[in-house]
Amino acid sequence: MEHHVNLVHNIPFFSVFFAMFCGIITPLLKSGRAARHLHGFMVGLVGILSVVLLANVVKNQEAYTFMMGHPGKKLLFMGQDFGQIQEWSEERELDWFLLGEEKHRDLKDFVQTLLKMYRKYPALYGTDTDPSGFEWINADDGDRSIYSFVRKSPTKRNNLLVVCNFTPVERTDYRVGVPKKKQYTLVLDENGQTAKKVFKAEKQDCDNRPFSFAYPLPAYGVAVFQY
Repeated sequence: MEHHVNLVHNIPFFSVFFAMFCGIITPLLKSGRAARHLHGFMVGLVGILSVVLLANVVKNQEAYTFMMGHPGKKLLFMGQDFGQIQEWSEERELDWFLLGEEKHRDLKDFVQTLLKMYRKYPALYGTDTDPSGFEWINADDGDRSIYSFVRKSPTKRNNLLVVCNFTPVERTDYRVGVPKKKQYTLVLDENGQTAKKVFKAEKQDCDNRPFSFAYPLPAYGVAVFQY
């Protein structure tokens, strides 16, 4: 799986470029046909991570977190918030019956938590078209397929550090480089938990930066830190 992910690891760099300079939104769609008709549940990120999640269709917290942290305006079509699998059709209602399954309810709750976070932090929308509002921490970790980047607030306060692990491999002591020697408060993880845990950056080189901190990053884990 890791090798498969590595084949497309560098593609998200281009999605950030388009979002910054072309104003393109970042949809989660199923296929080219779905993109044309604006329907269908996400099996991968078309044009971004098209084959990453084929073995992980419903548990897509890392993909939704990546999209929400990504510059550009977001598109979630009907049913994507709870993981509708078949393509949307005007001839029938959404597959609401899927909410009878725990994994679909969990995804719905997670997306709801993401949307609340999006509204709370201007760093996620206030600098969408300003290149100074986004900074990669590490976009080149192809061996582990982990992305880390920073979204900066227009007020320079309550900035966010986003980390996404796109492999089924746990990293028990993952270390991430950070912009400043400050405290970094975990405000969201892959389970939708918002209990705030604080990590203090220390002087140790990582990701070509003089400061960093370590924390456990689960398989398909995500972490959003406020600083």
